[in-house]
Amino acid sequence: HPSTLTSMITLALTYRDQGRRKEAEELEAKVMEIRRAKLGANHPGKLNSIANLS
Repeated sequence: HPSTLTSMITLALTYRDQGRRKEAEELEAKVMEIRRAKLGANHPGKLNSIANLS
């Protein structure tokens, strides 16, 4: 569900703000995988996930 992905990325950003970089990166990667699988490789949401990982 899109809201679940939004919650996951919000949690990842919170982890990053707390200095929990490894946990943030793992969650961001998971979001990217789900977006790719559900929305397709060219969906704009995938680009957001890639940007968050960098």
